[in-house]
Amino acid sequence: MVLSVISADTTDDFQYITCMYGYQPTTSTPILKGASGATSEIRLLADLGITEATKATVAAYTGITPVYATGTLTVTVDENHTWNEVYDYIKYYESENPDEVWENSKAAFVSTANKLSYLYSNLVIVVDGCNLTCAAGQILPTKPTVESGGFFEDAEGAIWEDSGSLYYASHGYIQVKDADTNANVEDAVIGWETQLLRRGSSTTPH
Repeated sequence: MVLSVISADTTDDFQYITCMYGYQPTTSTPILKGASGATSEIRLLADLGITEATKATVAAYTGITPVYATGTLTVTVDENHTWNEVYDYIKYYESENPDEVWENSKAAFVSTANKLSYLYSNLVIVVDGCNLTCAAGQILPTKPTVESGGFFEDAEGAIWEDSGSLYYASHGYIQVKDADTNANVEDAVIGWETQLLRRGSSTTPH
């Protein structure tokens, strides 16, 4: 992408932010000091966290509301979605509202290349009366507020709300080994007896 700036003011630097769906936001600073025009070449890096390449498809998603304010990105989800869909919609929103990214110290929400973690600390997610589920291995940087019968699950566990109480379930993994050889026992069957408690759980294997 090439950005050209023409101005009668030859004393200033001009800074721009480019937000384009499918790419990571980037800034550029054409320098006009002593000149009436300048051209900058902007190199955009692909956003590897996006799973739906067609912007129009993502634009039609409903039930996802992202808002940037005072350095925080708040995303309210009130219809059933996967986290990949929510991420794609955030990136669509950024491409349509670059001013919000600019006012947020030019900090955009970014996924790691493997789509499993996210580089943004000031994130608030509200799951309001719907299901929000992550793909295998995905971990959000902050756990959401779950309300009105909502359900959330990522690689670290699940949270759901029922009748004013919050419930949590952690994911556990057990590898059964032979006591004599220490070799893994394939196709081992383990029974679980679980009692769900408010803000916790008690689990006994047998």
